Amino acid sequence: DSVINELFSIAGLTYGPLLGLFSLGMFTKIKVKDSLIPIVVIVAPVLSYLLKVNSVDWFNGYQFGFELLIVNGLLTFIGLWLIREKKSS
Repeated sequence: DSVINELFSIAGLTYGPLLGLFSLGMFTKIKVKDSLIPIVVIVAPVLSYLLKVNSVDWFNGYQFGFELLIVNGLLTFIGLWLIREKKSS
């Protein structure tokens, strides 16, 4: 049981950026700066991991579980949105 939980935790960290990239591509038409994408997809899991490790202290005992995948995907989506190419007027 513990091995399966750990496997899903690792999957939450690795599949989060994929979820964010897929969501951005499916639901928006924005263009992002290609050279910054690797930075976003590395920073998002690192932030998610820090959130998972420190969530008990930061959120009154709440510990992230499988929902970390959604948080990670959301962080990736927001990061990609922040590096979008601005429309020139």
